[in-house]
Amino acid sequence: MTLREIPVPLEVTRQDRRLGRLIGVNPDCWQFRAGGERDVELPAWSALARANGPEVNHRAWFRHLLPDVPTCTQLARRLGLSPGHDFALLARMGRDCRGGLALTPAGSPPRVAPARRILDAGTLVSFARALPPADFAGAAAELDLLLPGDAGQFRCDLVDGQVVLAGDNPWLARVGRPGLVEAVENEALIRHIVTALGLASAGFRLLFTPTPLLAIQRLDRDDDGAPCHLEDFGQLAGRHPEQAFEREGGLSAHECAALVRRFSAAPALDLRVLLGWLVLSVLAGLGHAHGRSLALRETARGPRLVIGDGCLATHIHAAQSERLAMHVGREDRPDWIRPARWHELAEELGVGSRYLLAVVRDVATRLPALAAAAVHELALDTRAPQTVSRMLKLMENRARQTLIALAAEAA
Repeated sequence: MTLREIPVPLEVTRQDRRLGRLIGVNPDCWQFRAGGERDVELPAWSALARANGPEVNHRAWFRHLLPDVPTCTQLARRLGLSPGHDFALLARMGRDCRGGLALTPAGSPPRVAPARRILDAGTLVSFARALPPADFAGAAAELDLLLPGDAGQFRCDLVDGQVVLAGDNPWLARVGRPGLVEAVENEALIRHIVTALGLASAGFRLLFTPTPLLAIQRLDRDDDGAPCHLEDFGQLAGRHPEQAFEREGGLSAHECAALVRRFSAAPALDLRVLLGWLVLSVLAGLGHAHGRSLALRETARGPRLVIGDGCLATHIHAAQSERLAMHVGREDRPDWIRPARWHELAEELGVGSRYLLAVVRDVATRLPALAAAAVHELALDTRAPQTVSRMLKLMENRARQTLIALAAEAA
């Protein structure tokens, strides 16, 4: 590769203060070289802080800041970039990345905040029908699509029930997911249950504008609204984004528990959250509840576990796999998960079987009532033979079968 072909280095900053520089040695090798002001150094638990040096390839870590491959491919084509040239995509659209990070080409002018604008109902409806918008060139100036995960999401603010694009956008809005019916209602129901179970997650609001819109508080903001460091478990473990599911090299429950024990400021409490999340993923059919859906968030008392994504009941859709993202014991098929599999998981995680089974029993006992209450509070429609009614039936059946199996074992 000639010097002319080497991409311009990217300055990595937070709140306009430099953390370091990202250098694209070649398309598959990116090197982060720390060197910023003392008061904005990376936390010691960050994978970037722990693995730094000229021989380390940081592509996997920074690739987690980008959307999933289909969205990246479409964005690259709209911008006139080579599909798969992720470094160039970050250089063009990385001014507001997850974790409060900004990635800009060295020497580029300061970012100019876009004009404040209220998104009318027509704009939101048209956006929901085309994920991302077909006229991406026109939408790029107002809808920031460089977000981890599926298409159909953008950053915004909520002011008096209106969706506003502003200089600082503390909310993440979702208007749908490609190929999934009623995805907004689906995720809202699961997030309501996650909150009711006491699992650490972001606040949210479900709006009808008139298209359903789910607004989620950004986890990479502290209590005062300032950007804070956030890393998902894939970044912490050095996995590539394409390695999401355990069956393809993604993180196992054991590996997630090890990350909690190693880095969490309150490992016992966060391990309980992890266990509850695993049980809910089985009973509610959360097929995308993999390691990338978990993250550590820097707080005043140190890093704590949060549920970032994966709050979608995929098992109700015939076109989606019925397998789980992480195994319970040696099994990832929900219908084959019996008490013996939970005993295997307890041994793998190094927790008592009685403790884990108590968590399973608690979630299974509470889930049907929590789901029904969530439907009422969110004013979801259960009459249509679509998502919500199928979710309720799935959770009720799996919870009942689990409780019967636990009672049979105890008899």
